[in-house]
Amino acid sequence: MADYYQNSLFTIACTSATQTTGLFNNTIETDTTQAPPLIRLPYRNSAGEKQGDFYLCPDQGEEEKDYWENVASSELLSRGWVFQEWALSRRIVCCTSSDVFFRCKESPLRTASGVIQPRKQWDHMPDFKLRDMFSTFHLLSKSELSLAWMTIVEAYSVLQLTRPAQDRLVALSGVADEFGRALAQQEEETETATEGGRSIYVAGLWLSVVLDGLLWEKVSEEPHRQLNHIPSYSWASVYSRVRWSSSIHLDQSSGDCELIEVLYPQPENVSSIDDRSFVSGPPEYRPPRDLADSPRSSRFPVLCLRTKLQPVLLGDQFRNRDDRDLAARLTQQVPSAGEKGWRRVASHLDREHVAGWASLEHPEFQLDSNSPGGSSHVIFALHIARRFARSAPGLGYKMGIHSIFNVLFVRRVETVVDGFERIGVGALFGKDIERQFETAVQREIRLL
Repeated sequence: MADYYQNSLFTIACTSATQTTGLFNNTIETDTTQAPPLIRLPYRNSAGEKQGDFYLCPDQGEEEKDYWENVASSELLSRGWVFQEWALSRRIVCCTSSDVFFRCKESPLRTASGVIQPRKQWDHMPDFKLRDMFSTFHLLSKSELSLAWMTIVEAYSVLQLTRPAQDRLVALSGVADEFGRALAQQEEETETATEGGRSIYVAGLWLSVVLDGLLWEKVSEEPHRQLNHIPSYSWASVYSRVRWSSSIHLDQSSGDCELIEVLYPQPENVSSIDDRSFVSGPPEYRPPRDLADSPRSSRFPVLCLRTKLQPVLLGDQFRNRDDRDLAARLTQQVPSAGEKGWRRVASHLDREHVAGWASLEHPEFQLDSNSPGGSSHVIFALHIARRFARSAPGLGYKMGIHSIFNVLFVRRVETVVDGFERIGVGALFGKDIERQFETAVQREIRLL
């Protein structure tokens, strides 16, 4: 379907249409008392002879307001399936009840009367941002492509789907195909393509930048729907808005955490999950489109990581905003609405002092009252990356620099040897945490 939109001459978007009025609404009510004043001026030829009149009226920004209210904020653009149609179309004709807008990848937004100068906040809207992004894919570096994919997913994740269980990933497949071509081209031009095709797309993530991809966070603090058939490591497993911290871009070859293998389910075992269900498979594997009834990970690859695990204590939500803001600053975290639901994390050797924060999306851990085992529960922090930041007073660092550990929070999956599922994401800090990670031995785990 994506090819139709990419190769069409133009796409018609009926942003003001309803089920009762359709595209053309003939019942527009106009308030003539609010009409702008007209100025009539004579038109004269080169000899100074009058040959008619022309009219001027002041620009009151009505076209801009119309676009904002009836296109950018329309119900049509709140739907997940429209996302790739909007992003991939070369030209779009947007029909509202009072005007027609023309969007083109290579020219500014305009109406029949001329070009519209966008407001500043339009620069942060998905439609304008993605239009510019897709037109420059071939110019982006790998790090820029990684950030581009995060921007795409963040914009898409907030949109609505009638059947999220079936369509959460499928409705983005056309954009993923386009992105994959850009990533493959970038690897070919820079001679960074690796054996086995590291630009492969797995459950909404790209293996060439998988460490970045794993550090997504659910933004909403409200309980959400969990899509259990999609792997826990994928942002698509939660039917909620997600985001990545803008301060994060990781060195994929730092050695902190390494993707060493991808295991694929054997066709005869897709109805169950146990240690015999998975084999090392070809990178060109693609999951079936009908995913609604399959158990988690039975139709998706398992990520085999070499990393470090550390037991930590999961506490209640931050009760004090100042404490929560301090944890955000110490870990260089950009504020978001999801911080209100953050949970306190402590070292299992020192439960009295906060050593980080956890943003948990697993249904069993979203609320304090839902925590298995009470308000203090032992979980595992899976080490993804280590960063450094200027230290705050009181942390005890003489050099003025402290470590930040970006982690996933995981728990065991008993039916798979070395199997773990993600329950959330977060960051840790402090000397106890640092000593424990430095002395921990790397191990191989399977992330489902």
